[in-house]
Amino acid sequence: MKQLLCASFIGLIISATPIWANSCSNISTMGTYDSSGVEEYGSGLVAEGTFRIEEEKDESKQPDFNLVKIECNSFPGSNSEIFVCTMTQASVRANSEQPNADKPNCTLDLDITEYQLKEASPGVLSGSASSGICYDSYLIINRNSKRVYLNFTKTKDAYKDDAKKLGICQSTPRTEALMNCTPWAALRKNIQITSRYCDFSSAGDKSNR
Repeated sequence: MKQLLCASFIGLIISATPIWANSCSNISTMGTYDSSGVEEYGSGLVAEGTFRIEEEKDESKQPDFNLVKIECNSFPGSNSEIFVCTMTQASVRANSEQPNADKPNCTLDLDITEYQLKEASPGVLSGSASSGICYDSYLIINRNSKRVYLNFTKTKDAYKDDAKKLGICQSTPRTEALMNCTPWAALRKNIQITSRYCDFSSAGDKSNR
């Protein structure tokens, strides 16, 4: 299911800055995907952005930097609010070595996951999918607040002796929120920073400049 991401799908740019161990660590998205909320089109939903841990200032505790597109369509013939959602997530990871043209230090990956979401409460859709041996992921789309979240819970296999002996599945990932990490997010608020800035704004929001 995982494959290399072709350049025509999204654009990723590297922002070089001396505060990072290597140039791959401080990567940002181009302004094409200037959104973080949920858009509704007829019987479908679309959301784009970057999953981040809200209000976490320590970049080392954030998930691998990513760019996500979620496309949902209502389930045919369903009397209730049921959506089939496909989440396409590109993510990049850097190792601890310095940039080296002869030895790549950045890994780019693409993951495609399908969720079936049901209405858990008025305006809130939720559904799960397997995320490997350790965790199941829960995609939550709040149509009221226009926000998207990703929660994680441990699988039954995570509690087995084999997993404990290998020292894996020790902690559960924290809740991630879909945010806008494009340069437009900071420009709208006239924020001039060299490190990464993300918020919940979208292209239609008014600028404070």
